[in-house]
Amino acid sequence: MEDQVRAILEKHHASFLGDGKAVPAPARGVVRDVDVGDAKPVAQRSRPIRPQHLRKVYELLEKLVQTKLVEYSDSDWALPIVIVMKKNGVDIRLCIDYRLVNQLIKLMHYPLPLIDDLLIGFESTMWFLSLDMASGFWAVPMTLRAKHISAFICPLGHFQWTRMPFGLKNAPLIYQQMLDNCLWGFVRLPASEESQVDADVLEFLGIRTEGSDEEEMSTIAEGMTVFQRNIPAPPQLNPVLGRSSYIDDIAYGAETWGQLCVDLDRLLYRLRYWGISVSLPKSEFGKKTISYLSHEIGAEGIRAKPKIAKDKLVRKKAPLEKTGTLIEMRETMASEGVTSEFSPETATPAMAIAERWRRILAQQGAELWIRRLQDYLKGDLIDLSAAEAEDVAKIANQFVLDYRGALYYLSRATPNRPRDQAEMLRLVVPRSLQADLLHLSNEDFQGAHQGITRTFERLRREYYWPGMYADVERFVKECVDCVTAKGAPPNPGPSPGNILATRPFEAVSMDFVTHLPKSDRGNVFLLLFQCMFSGFVICKPMSSTTAQEVAEAYMDRVFQRFGASEMIRHDRDPRFMSEVFAKFREMLGSRQRATLAYRPQANGQQERSVQTVIRAVRAYVAELDQSDWDDQVEKLMWALNTSFDATRLDTPFYLVHGWGPQSTVSAMLGPRPAGVDQRTAYEWRRGVQRQYEYAQAWAKDLQAQAKAKRSEAQTKIWQELSERLKKGFAVGDAVWLYLARVQSGLTKKFAHLWQEPFRILETSDDFRCKLKIEGSGYKLYPWVHVSRLKPRALFPDRPTEEIEVAEEDDFDAALLAEDVDDPDEAQSEYEVESIQDVRWVKRTRTSKRVREYLVKWKGYSETDWLPMSQLNCGALLYDFNKGAKAQARFKAMQAGDELPEPEAQ
Repeated sequence: MEDQVRAILEKHHASFLGDGKAVPAPARGVVRDVDVGDAKPVAQRSRPIRPQHLRKVYELLEKLVQTKLVEYSDSDWALPIVIVMKKNGVDIRLCIDYRLVNQLIKLMHYPLPLIDDLLIGFESTMWFLSLDMASGFWAVPMTLRAKHISAFICPLGHFQWTRMPFGLKNAPLIYQQMLDNCLWGFVRLPASEESQVDADVLEFLGIRTEGSDEEEMSTIAEGMTVFQRNIPAPPQLNPVLGRSSYIDDIAYGAETWGQLCVDLDRLLYRLRYWGISVSLPKSEFGKKTISYLSHEIGAEGIRAKPKIAKDKLVRKKAPLEKTGTLIEMRETMASEGVTSEFSPETATPAMAIAERWRRILAQQGAELWIRRLQDYLKGDLIDLSAAEAEDVAKIANQFVLDYRGALYYLSRATPNRPRDQAEMLRLVVPRSLQADLLHLSNEDFQGAHQGITRTFERLRREYYWPGMYADVERFVKECVDCVTAKGAPPNPGPSPGNILATRPFEAVSMDFVTHLPKSDRGNVFLLLFQCMFSGFVICKPMSSTTAQEVAEAYMDRVFQRFGASEMIRHDRDPRFMSEVFAKFREMLGSRQRATLAYRPQANGQQERSVQTVIRAVRAYVAELDQSDWDDQVEKLMWALNTSFDATRLDTPFYLVHGWGPQSTVSAMLGPRPAGVDQRTAYEWRRGVQRQYEYAQAWAKDLQAQAKAKRSEAQTKIWQELSERLKKGFAVGDAVWLYLARVQSGLTKKFAHLWQEPFRILETSDDFRCKLKIEGSGYKLYPWVHVSRLKPRALFPDRPTEEIEVAEEDDFDAALLAEDVDDPDEAQSEYEVESIQDVRWVKRTRTSKRVREYLVKWKGYSETDWLPMSQLNCGALLYDFNKGAKAQARFKAMQAGDELPEPEAQ
């Protein structure tokens, strides 16, 4: 059988290259062009190269010139080269920094196949082959304009490519288009190029070259591709494999050996027709298993086979000369390939976790009180005075060290918390990392702006630092989104009591959120389900709300995941009271309980859940027209269901599933150290089950107590509103003002209704305050009732210790040149001066909405729209987004009807 394949390969030997570095012949029918519109040429200066690398760069350029892949250039374009060391640590790879050029090149609209789609269709196959095209993109010639734009500069000269280089935008798409046409056969070569094809290839394919074609094509400009000429292929050029490639990789399987040989022969004839070369060492023929796109394909099936990066010897940073500017040292380090101790591109998961812990340990060691505790627990008391050792000894029994030397706080058992009855280890967080964790637990989608208690409980599960609750309280109260996203001031009434569930999803409440703006996906309604026992919330954005669709939503989101509920609680919405939904409920065996029209408080838990969800979505809606609300609400379900419930003393997720999920930070840090008491696996499972059962029983009792207390308290204080409003406001206070009107077309549910804040100029005995409106941009009557005000929380900054360094000891300043802060226009470097606007655009391929910013470059009058992924100005982005949110809140507020009539004044 192998003789058949060997004979086929010998017949097509001209298509194979035995050396992976060999230069292939130019492919036929395709030419690379580069369109940058009317953009001005980009010319950057050459970057320095270390002497020991310069010789290798010369040898590499010499080979490229000899093989006519590059040539000397007189182009106005010049991009710098970047030296990248190969895995062996000796050889180099020549890369061109085309980032600025790629921003100017217009994107080509051609689809790349999905890897999942390429991995199907290998069922019932016994024999496989895989082909790797030789030298990839170098097989595609380029036009003169493309050659000039591809020009690069280095200390050895100014060169340009003659073949399509790696790194230019659209290169994978052009190569994919070329191979797709080769495999499927849409268009053919013109007669002028077909005359260069071997006669045996034309005979096998049944193609006859006609002179009329050559005459017809003579009037067309040189450099046109077959996709611009669009000469239809003859019927003989039908699909050869029935499969596509992934850029330069082709995989194919056949049921029999004979069929594999026939298809291989046809494929090689087709590749010869288009002048595409194959790398023989990288190809496989007649195998029972092949490697393809990080997967192993065989007769038994397909399994993932990811590439695992090998541990590399990372060189320490080379000593730098103490002369020269800081900019020169950075450029020298980049050009010399001096690597840091960690590279995200080549790191394995274990290496990434180790690097994160290295940084955490470094931050812990930089904080004095943590370092003293670490030294004390290690027994290293040399650097501690007697008084310091005595102070540390008083609290040392509350802390432990793990095998890495990281400091943990040993949280004691909490009798009132079912899951906190065991001693747990909580990572001690240094001050430098506290702001990041506060942001994650409150402003990130994993936090969802859930208030002080839930934010604190989310943090205290795994982390500790002194004064954590005070820091959380300050952070939440100063958060503008948390303050302005609150609802109207409450005016409570007497409580009627409520239903008490005994297990998860025994009783489910449901409610609609209506009058929402139409989203980009066409949704205008939000259906919410909530487990009355655990508080677990499920959402379903909808475009219409017929009874049939409500029943299907319940089936999809509740029944298929948690089974049928004994009771369904809802208001008297016609969609819930319809005959269709009633029949559906009878099929499931559930009871239906609707609240009375004059007593919506009977379903108060669901009403509060609606407010919680809307408040969370309100904090994250980024569009002025609020059209992205359905994207945000589905992302926030995880944060809502994993937030601590102060009534049940646990999270809804745990009460439903019996286990707690990890946050992204916890997953990034790897497994946490076990508790103090080490148990067997059996004891651990029994303990988890016991805790879960205890938590459910405890949650049931807590809900009964909480509902009884809430009923008594609400009935008692509902008449005391006026006394409460008399307190807390004085002249000069900063307050938030509640404005319950928005522009037409928007919904109040997603609008931030607490505005500014304002200053109080005067108070009155009739529960009114006069606000300072001048200069704020608002058109409001200055006297407002105190029920529409709430104080702004202001916290003084904590004192910080300033370190003064003498001028002779400031070595960093000594290394900098006097003009280091002056712009260096000769470098042609782009620096963002300001961000002026933002917009949302859709990507053509994925229809995904992407945020773009209007950027003004320093020293240039032109502005560009760029996606956030291409910007490296975090401070400017933060300030602009913060201001954009404030502007959106202001624009959404309708202020035209606030001023009274002249007679009333």
